[in-house]
Amino acid sequence: MMQLNRNFLPRSKATGFGPTLETWTPESLAHFTNGIADRESLKNQAIQRSASFDPAMRQTLYEALISQYTKAGSTIPENLDQLLDPRSVTVTTGHQLPLALGPLFTVFKILHVVQLCEAMNESGAANTFLPVFWLASEDHDLEEVQNVHVFNKSFTWVPNETGPVGSMTTAQLKPCYDEILACFQDKSALELSELFQINTTNYAQHYHQMLAKIFGKFGVILIDGNDPTLKKAFSPLVRKELQEQFVMTTVSATNAELVDAGKKVQAHVRPINLFYLSPQKRERIVPDEGHFVVGEQRWTLENMLTELEKHPERFSPNVLMRPLYQETVLPNVCYLGGSGELNYWSQLKSTFQAAGLPFPLLKTRISGFLLKGSSFENNESSFRPFQEQEDSILSVSSNRDAFFEDIDQRLTALKKLLITGSQPFGQEAEKWALPQIKNMEAAIEHYKARWQKQEKQNLESQLSRERRKYAEKYPNDLPQERVTSLFQYCGAEGPLALILALKNLIDPFSEELHIFTQTHETE
Repeated sequence: MMQLNRNFLPRSKATGFGPTLETWTPESLAHFTNGIADRESLKNQAIQRSASFDPAMRQTLYEALISQYTKAGSTIPENLDQLLDPRSVTVTTGHQLPLALGPLFTVFKILHVVQLCEAMNESGAANTFLPVFWLASEDHDLEEVQNVHVFNKSFTWVPNETGPVGSMTTAQLKPCYDEILACFQDKSALELSELFQINTTNYAQHYHQMLAKIFGKFGVILIDGNDPTLKKAFSPLVRKELQEQFVMTTVSATNAELVDAGKKVQAHVRPINLFYLSPQKRERIVPDEGHFVVGEQRWTLENMLTELEKHPERFSPNVLMRPLYQETVLPNVCYLGGSGELNYWSQLKSTFQAAGLPFPLLKTRISGFLLKGSSFENNESSFRPFQEQEDSILSVSSNRDAFFEDIDQRLTALKKLLITGSQPFGQEAEKWALPQIKNMEAAIEHYKARWQKQEKQNLESQLSRERRKYAEKYPNDLPQERVTSLFQYCGAEGPLALILALKNLIDPFSEELHIFTQTHETE
């Protein structure tokens, strides 16, 4: 079994992690959100949401998901039937579909939802909590998902297509997967080969299969929003947006309030917050003098509404309308996401009110590091910018600070002596004495710089060792979770053992960074 240790570190002690929603004042949270998810708030929200959620929508959702699992060829999770129970609620997270699971935080996000639901189901709550992952298959930003970084190598999927990433074919995936698999041996290679099997022509369905293989055993329910049945259920709000442009009105007002409160406005609101889907295209719907422009097409409102009635699947929500879509079709009580995601959710409370939808609780996903080593050295400075660490090493190892302080004190005394000695000559001395003193100050600064350069060379072995440790935590000066693939750390035990070990160590209610360290592996 793979052995991991876990320690915690306050987010403020590590570079690269900004403030979370949990740090907002109670007044700001009450105004812009429905609160942060904890055990009690989740229990209360679940009672309200389960009572208000339309039973007919449960049936529609269940049938749509059965169809999605069947089309993708994925094993249906045992807990899917629980969606039909009026006491069941969901906790949802979501993401785009990054190549080979992408960087670590994708896995952290899914496992966090799993652990949150398990904790609630063990808490004696009256409701059943089901973990849900929303596949953002309609997103068309290929650059965000086409790369994965393993063992300091970057692997890129180049599908040579445009439009929603989930609708792209899998034709170019195998060569990329083969390059990744060449980095692994034994059990890891076998497990990854199984995960990377391509049995579909559609990237979203392939991704659905891969996630089901990994996370299905934990009860994760997968949902692809690019679904005609679910889009039909959402169509009343699409109609409202086309007719009233209500998202622009409500979000603009909230944005002004956020700015007044000193908060960041994360997502840009548009007059129409919808896209139109056509083969290999996802194009904005832009209002123009009583019409709607989509690419080179021009539609009347009547024609657009007729199209919506006939083909709701062709209308795709943008980042600000997707939360409305999710909460329309899911009996959801909490959305879990990164700090940036939750910032744009904070723009939407009044929009939910205008849409007649309950606003979910929010929770910042865990962040952290997965490191090699026998134990976590509780050294907070190792998570600070490397320049700070380098300065600390120079200060401690070379007695630099004391030496430089001695120089500065002696220089101050010498300057005072020289200035005092030149005072009898009056202003005439300023022409020759003060420039010499400034030259002396500059010479001392030059001396310090050369001294530090020489000392760095003397300490290079120590600095190099610390630089390597820092590079593991911050490749390219970015937090590891945003760059490095989980698979880099699976070792001889394989990725599934690593994922299980990570899951069991996640504290779903902690707001601190999780520092996971690998110790050793046993048979």
